[in-house]
Formats: sequence, structure tokens, C-alpha cells
Amino acid sequence: MPAEQDVIPYQSGRFVIVSSQEGKCVIALQGAIDKEARWKFDEVVARSEKLGCDKPWLMLESPGGLLFEGFSLGRELRTHGFRTITRYECASACAIIFLGGVERVLAGSRARIGLHQAAYVKAETKGRSCDIGMDSPSMRDLRRYLAFVIPATSSQVTDVITHTSCNDITWAAGQRALDLGLATSLAAEDADVFGPKAARR
Repeated sequence: MPAEQDVIPYQSGRFVIVSSQEGKCVIALQGAIDKEARWKFDEVVARSEKLGCDKPWLMLESPGGLLFEGFSLGRELRTHGFRTITRYECASACAIIFLGGVERVLAGSRARIGLHQAAYVKAETKGRSCDIGMDSPSMRDLRRYLAFVIPATSSQVTDVITHTSCNDITWAAGQRALDLGLATSLAAEDADVFGPKAARR
């Protein structure tokens, strides 16, 4: 049946809810992860429940953003039983949110998950530095979060993150993403789900 679309904007992007009369729903997160994205997600959950969404998918189309908001969104996804999917590169805070899905799908040949150390901005110089302290607030929260969402492989993923500078990214796709527990399944792994360039708008 024809789908209905509902858009919920926030400061750095938007959520787009697409639902069918059968209760199938996909919610796209399009844009950077900021504080307002976290606040607006409560509205997204409420609207999806009102639409009768059955085990909704969150499609991540984000360049990343704020780490602690990523933790919060990921935990809420897991609590509400959301599934996550990405068709392209999903790194940093986007990857953190992706891990919150009860099912996590990489769709198409471009889909991959990117991991790296957290970064912080020094107030006095406004310079960006990597947070490499194992007992820093971000690392403590990261370890707790990974133990919650992917307990079987949390130590392996933590090791990848701590060995990847905040100025770099370690990418995982295909079988490696499955082995690390980042994804639970792959879809159309050999296909460009965006189609030929000539057909794209």
C-alpha cells in the first residue's frame, strides 16, 4: 500500500518517518547528531507508536556528531526494540547509534561502519585532541555502552577504537563487520543499492 511520510526537523538535520497501512515503518535519520536530535527522538518514538509501527527500522544517513548523544540515542533504540540499517558510510556517533539496533543490517556494497577514538575541543585553544585516557568519562561510557549492546565482542571493538586516532577511521564491512558484532546481517552485499549514476537525482 502507498506509504505516508512525516518529517521531524532538528537543528542539524531531520527524521523522516515513512509508514505503510500494514504497519511497516522506516525512520531515516538524516544529518549530524546534536543535542536536539536526542530531544526530538522522543517525538519520533511517540509518532511511530501512534502510526502503529511494528518493529521500526532506523535508517542512518549521518556523518556522525556528538558522542554522548550517540550513547543516549543508541540505548533508547535498544529499549524500544528498533532495528538499524545503513546503505552508506556510518562512522563515529553514527556507528554508536547503529549498534543500538536489536538487528543491524549493512545494505549494499557501500555500507560500512567506521570506528575511532573520541575527540574533545580544548577551551583555551579551540584545538581538537584525541581522548586516549582509559579512565576518561568518554572511555568509561564507551565500555559500558558496548558491554550493553554487543557484550560478546565489546572488548574487541573497544580495542579497535582505542587503536584508531580520532583523526582517522577504521572501517568494517562485510564479514569483518559480522565478526566484530557490529552488524547482524548483510543485504545485497554486492549490489550498488543507489543504482547507476545516470538514474540518480
